[in-house]
Amino acid sequence: MLFAVFWFMLIFNAFHITSTSPIGGDELLLPSYVSKCEEGWTLFQGSCYKQYSTRKLTWQSARSSCQSNQADLVVVKNDAENNFLFTTFKTRVWIGLTDLELEGTFKWITTGTEPSYTNFITGEPNNQGNEDCVEINSVHKGEWNDLPCSRYLNYVCEKDNEPPKLQCPQKTSNYYTTNYGSIIYATTDDGSPNGTITWTPLVAEDNSGIPPTITNFPYEPGEVFSMNGFPPYTTTIRATDESGNSKECQIHFVVVDIESPVVICPSYSNNFVARSSESSWSVFTDGESRSARLYWSPANATDNTGTVVSVYSNHNPGDVFPLSSVAHQITYTAIDGDNNVGNCSFFITVKELENPSVKCPSHLQVYTDDGSRFAFLSWNITLNDNFAVVHYMSNDSRVVPDYLTLNHTSITLAQNGSFSIGTNLVEYVATDMSGNIGKCLLTITVTDNERPSITCPSSISNYYDHIFAFHRLVADYGRPYATVTWSPPEYYDNSQESVKWESFPYTSGDTFRLQQFPPYNVKFTASDMFGNNRSCDIYFTVIDIEAPNITCPTNITNYYDTYYGIIRAALDPGSSTSTVTWDAPTVSDNSGRHVNVTSSYQSGDSFPPRFYPPYEVEYIAEDESGNKNSCKFYFLVTDYDSYVTSNSGTVNEHTITSAVKGVSSTLSTVTNMDEYNTDKYKNVTESALESASSLASRISMSSSSSSLSSSSSSSLTKQVPDQQTTNLQSNFTFLSTKMNINSQPFPTTVDRASSLQNENVDTSYDESVPTVPSEVFISKNIYKTADDNIYNSTSSYNIMTSRLAVRSKIKSINNNGIGGVTIAMICLCILGVLSFFIVITFIIKKKRHDRPKLDTKLHSSNPSVLDFENPAFEIFDLQNLDKELVVSKSEEGLSSCEYV
Repeated sequence: MLFAVFWFMLIFNAFHITSTSPIGGDELLLPSYVSKCEEGWTLFQGSCYKQYSTRKLTWQSARSSCQSNQADLVVVKNDAENNFLFTTFKTRVWIGLTDLELEGTFKWITTGTEPSYTNFITGEPNNQGNEDCVEINSVHKGEWNDLPCSRYLNYVCEKDNEPPKLQCPQKTSNYYTTNYGSIIYATTDDGSPNGTITWTPLVAEDNSGIPPTITNFPYEPGEVFSMNGFPPYTTTIRATDESGNSKECQIHFVVVDIESPVVICPSYSNNFVARSSESSWSVFTDGESRSARLYWSPANATDNTGTVVSVYSNHNPGDVFPLSSVAHQITYTAIDGDNNVGNCSFFITVKELENPSVKCPSHLQVYTDDGSRFAFLSWNITLNDNFAVVHYMSNDSRVVPDYLTLNHTSITLAQNGSFSIGTNLVEYVATDMSGNIGKCLLTITVTDNERPSITCPSSISNYYDHIFAFHRLVADYGRPYATVTWSPPEYYDNSQESVKWESFPYTSGDTFRLQQFPPYNVKFTASDMFGNNRSCDIYFTVIDIEAPNITCPTNITNYYDTYYGIIRAALDPGSSTSTVTWDAPTVSDNSGRHVNVTSSYQSGDSFPPRFYPPYEVEYIAEDESGNKNSCKFYFLVTDYDSYVTSNSGTVNEHTITSAVKGVSSTLSTVTNMDEYNTDKYKNVTESALESASSLASRISMSSSSSSLSSSSSSSLTKQVPDQQTTNLQSNFTFLSTKMNINSQPFPTTVDRASSLQNENVDTSYDESVPTVPSEVFISKNIYKTADDNIYNSTSSYNIMTSRLAVRSKIKSINNNGIGGVTIAMICLCILGVLSFFIVITFIIKKKRHDRPKLDTKLHSSNPSVLDFENPAFEIFDLQNLDKELVVSKSEEGLSSCEYV
């Protein structure tokens, strides 16, 4: 009954509305104006016009007059209206057009817009005399002209009596449908029980050209309206123009719910495998089953009204779904209070995705087999599947068997294999009938715990012998230690990997001092890359087998002469014996330790005269290791007393005097004196051997050619005082050379350094020359000297001593000056022997001409500045003598000297 009443009232209301207020027409209510104007006003096209011809006003005053009558100066919209004004009022009148706001831009005063229609006289407007207001000029048949606004004219007022045009909308926002002819159905906003409704009139315009003002009552567009069925919402729309004319219409609408409930289905279930979309996935069967019991969260349903009446589905959680290649569809449906229906669906495919079960040991740890880098071991694996295992395989070919075709739901297989050192990963893969794969990973760790073998080095440097399980090594030559090296040890490891070895605490190339006990111990250790190691040891001592070095003295006191190569000492004055002294021998040992020295005679002993055999003085040196060495020297004792002899001779009319003191065989001072420069002297505190050689080296040489004379040499041991007046032991080679002397005096200052820098010297060497006297050429003078040598063939070291000629004969070609008789006799006696040795020496010299180097160990003098190719004189200096040397210079600048 209530429902019937509701629909009756709704239909009646709709009929009433449609019979009095047509929707969508030009009018909703009857017009609010009449078709007549006030008395005195003329009607034309919906507007009322009135001319004030009895009085003339300025443009601004005329407008004010119109406005006082709810009108304004006329706005001419078209040519018909312009003709109406001209023909009706037939006089010049002001109209509502001006450019007072902006010069040159004319606008209508009521709309503020530029005119779309004008009727100006040709050439107008011209703004002549500040013309800003417009008139209709009756003289020009209703054409327009601009005039100054201050002119007085008649004017026409226009009053708008026409309402705006208005048409209500047929749809609103959220429009759904129109029922019962005029009621608009609008829906709620999405997800909301309310609707935000807006509307806009289809037509709203005014004859004045100015849009009318729109008002709504009681509802405004954009308000929120709740759902309702009856009565509908009704609002009135009014349009009002500038003249106050208005028009109204009404709209009727309801807000309804047509939104379905929102249902959100689950996106996950148990036994989940893979997803093809948000609402579709696959699951695997339960264990050892061909179906799956699935569970998921229920669907979630919501509605914009806030109320869901019911929710149901075709499947529920916990249902069993059989294996199928087609997806199972599960749909949830929800219904709200307005019978709007919402639903969602998801799809599940049940697959046989259960992987076979492969069970294997997780980790096996073993040691290598003896002597091998491999280990052999065995184990079992078990395969299971809910259907059947088709086959299995292993990734490692060392596994036996590594592949097998099966058809069992459960099986245990025996496995074995040999594996190398390290971590080995064995993976088993089993496949069932559906292609599902099961895996198992086995880790096999093979550890090498076998130590490498090592054999100590068999080759050791400095090896001497082996005694008492010790190696005996000898010290380096001349050193108190041995630099010991050894070859690498021999080693082998079962892993066949790299093996490192080391020696401790010594390494090859270390030095080891002399030591007999305890022996040195070197441990050799070989280690493989797995930390296993083995060691061996060697023991050795360092012994000294090198004999000491000993050099006998080369000088004695009471020197008398040299007789057939043997030094003779003179008797002490007034005595029947000779007290002979000599320097101590020079002794050294590589060990740096004490050396015991004994001798057959002592320095300072008294010796009676002896003609033959000579006295033999033997020194024996013995170090702490028992190594011995010895040296000997010989001398005779004459029955003559010591003496001093002096000889002199002339060369190129200049006298050279040499005085030799027979007290000692050591030369103390050699004085060079130039008779033309007697105020310049040079004292040389060196051995006679070095003085003579230095003298030769300091003479300015030239490369002028002269015949090469034979030279002779001999070995000797020389004792030279150094800066600290200590004795040094050196070997020398007796040099016999010829040298050309330029016509320049001997330098009064002898400087060894400067002599080494002599640029006029062209030097060559003769490595081996016999020891013979030779001729000495100085300019045109010939010197002959005699040389006496003694050679000790039984000494550990060759000792060659010699003496300068005790006599010489100077033969001058210019004045035939002859020395003493004794000197001449000696020179004649040895002349024949000398000639023979010169020939032999010349032959040897020619054969050895290509050997330019001279062993500097044989002589302490610096021979580098000697010119052996062009010698001009020969100097023999093999033994230190206590002599004085007098040098004189001839008028031609030639110098000469003589040793006696």
